[in-house]
Amino acid sequence: MRYCDSIATVDAPLALLLLACAALLVGPLVAGAVPAGSRARLGLDAVVAVLVGLLCLGLLLPHAVEALGLTALLVAALALGLPEAARRLRPSQHRAWDLVGLGLLALHDAVDGAALAAVEAGLGPALGLAIALHRLPVGLVVYQHARAAGGRRVGWGAVVLLVVATVLGYAAGGSVDLAARPWLAGALEAAVAGLLLHVVVEHVGHLLEARLSSDAPG
Repeated sequence: MRYCDSIATVDAPLALLLLACAALLVGPLVAGAVPAGSRARLGLDAVVAVLVGLLCLGLLLPHAVEALGLTALLVAALALGLPEAARRLRPSQHRAWDLVGLGLLALHDAVDGAALAAVEAGLGPALGLAIALHRLPVGLVVYQHARAAGGRRVGWGAVVLLVVATVLGYAAGGSVDLAARPWLAGALEAAVAGLLLHVVVEHVGHLLEARLSSDAPG
């Protein structure tokens, strides 16, 4: 009986890692199966936008404020507004800001991977499950944003990068743990929240433009 319990404990972090990686892939796979421009696709995009907004405002930002104070709101506001400001001032630099944002998301996912590895060290399985499942809408948002910038291969490349970062964070374990530096963890969460909100706002703007153009009389 003890042997079975120990096996279950050892397998729990790995199972959560697989679930976290699969959650990132579900969104792009579903998007590929639903025709672009259809009502089902518009409904899917709307649901994902709402979920990501709730994730940012209900989870990431509150954690960031708890760790960093009101400075977290400033960090999030900068991450939300700087990419758009840079695109207006220097359109040629917009791709560089996308790469910076993707790098921050990858770092955040690496920290998530390290947290999943800590399940066997005392992190509650419910929290580990929440870490895994909150990636469902994020994978789709990142894929669609990257695909709009560079095509399907770029979209999948961005999602695969997040998967690899998660696995590397899991493998590194405690060395990626930011618990000893709560201010750094708070700054990272605030920046990720702002970047995701920027992606959502931009994506919703494109959806509205497409809808208005399709409704316009020929």
